[in-house]
Formats: sequence, structure tokens, C-alpha cells
Amino acid sequence: MEQFLLPSVAQRFDRVAGKLAEQADLPEDIAARLMSRLSFIKHKPAVVLDIGCGTGALSKAIHALYPEAKIIGADISSKSLATYPYGSQCAAATVLPFPDHYADLLVSNLMLPWCNDLSGVFSEMWRVLKVGGVCLFSSFGPDTLIELREAWAKVDDKPHVHVHWDMHDVGDRLLSAGFEDPVMDVERVSLQYTSLPAMFNELKQLGWTNLHVDRQKGLMGKAKWQAFQTALGVPPYTVSLELVFGHGVKAEQKTEAPNEFTFSLEALRNTLRR
Repeated sequence: MEQFLLPSVAQRFDRVAGKLAEQADLPEDIAARLMSRLSFIKHKPAVVLDIGCGTGALSKAIHALYPEAKIIGADISSKSLATYPYGSQCAAATVLPFPDHYADLLVSNLMLPWCNDLSGVFSEMWRVLKVGGVCLFSSFGPDTLIELREAWAKVDDKPHVHVHWDMHDVGDRLLSAGFEDPVMDVERVSLQYTSLPAMFNELKQLGWTNLHVDRQKGLMGKAKWQAFQTALGVPPYTVSLELVFGHGVKAEQKTEAPNEFTFSLEALRNTLRR
């Protein structure tokens, strides 16, 4: 079942497009972590695609690293693209408006959590990359906002926090799409808030709020909200982000059966701790 309706995702990010610059520290920090994984690329890409580019924080970092590269962004939010500083196309990641074998490098920062069809997205990324081109991305893992999910589970059975793919599922789909030598790893970040309004205000301005198709519609009752507060405990409130990073190289042709993917020692330790 689909978690999201794409028009709802587009509307949400259209609504917060003007506020993203005010809340840029966290996405820019995650983008910097993603950029640190570019060190293995030895050649200078001529064409770079930034899928889910938003207002352009990651693209600016790419431009600083590869000033001669042609950078093009794609995003489902037209209002985000209004201030994007490079060429852009308004499009969903499952139907990219670029020709086959077009880009040398494709990057994507926190776009995958808003996709219903991960396999379809990776297939499109594979299509638009040149042979030998690199796909580099970040996403959220299943422990993201786990504190909120567990607190809400004590209140009702409605989805309040999105479900995210784990690192192994993402790696499997990357392989199935035809990428060679995929590497996956995980980092964990803890955020602290002194109050619930501060927490939900930041999540809202980042666009990271509940869009699940089965979410509760309309206003929430006071009793249910108080039950959630009780389940969450007393401030300061700590919430977790499980950051999943991955990259793969476009093979000359798709393989019939997936092989294995590599993940970092730290990712293995994190898995064994669960």
C-alpha cells in the first residue's frame, strides 16, 4: 500500500519552501555528511543531477566541489524550485525528464523517504546515468523518530510516523536496479528539544510531518494529545534520526540476479546492537 499521495507531498513542500532557509542547519548537516562520501570519485563529472533538490543546498555544495560541472535539479515542489540557483525541472523521481545515459553523477539528499516506489526510483536513476556513473543518496532508516512512534502507539493504532526502509532493503533494491558494488552505511543523530511546540515547529518547517494516507484527519482531541504527552515523558525530549547513506555505480548492463552489497563496520555494529 502507498504511504503517500504525490500531490500531498508536493503541496507540503510548496507550503514550507519559503521556510526551508530558516531551518537549513539540519538538512545542510546531512548534506555535508553525504558530500563526505564523494571522496571515492576520482573523475570530475561533467553533468550532475540533484534529485529532490529543494532550494539547492546540496547543489551549491556540489558546485563548490565541481565548479565546471553542469548541475540540474529536479523536485516535485515547484515553489522550492523558484529559488533554485541552477537549471531545474519540476518532476517526480519515478518519471525523470532526462534522456538515457545523461549524467555522470546523480545525488539525492532525503528525497527517498517521500517515495512509495523505491525500485521504480532506482530504475529511473539507473536509466539517466551514463555507464560508470555514480548514484549517491541519503535517506531515513526505520528508527527515525522512533520515540514519537512508540509514544503514539500507546495512544491509538493510527500511523503518526512514517515507516522507512532499512539499510538492507535499500541495498537490495539498488542491486536489483542494476547498480554495481553498492555500499550502504548508517549514522545516528539525536535531537533534543525543551518543549513539544519547539519540536513540532521544526519538524513542520522542514516538511517532516505526517502525510500517511491513513493518518487521522481533522483536529485531535485534547485527551488524546495529553495521552501522547504522558507517553513521551518529561522534557528535554530526545528524538532520533537514523541516517542511511548509499552509493552505487551503473553497470554496463543489468545483471540477471542480484549479488551482495557492502556495508560499513559501523553499520554492522549498529545492526547487532538492536
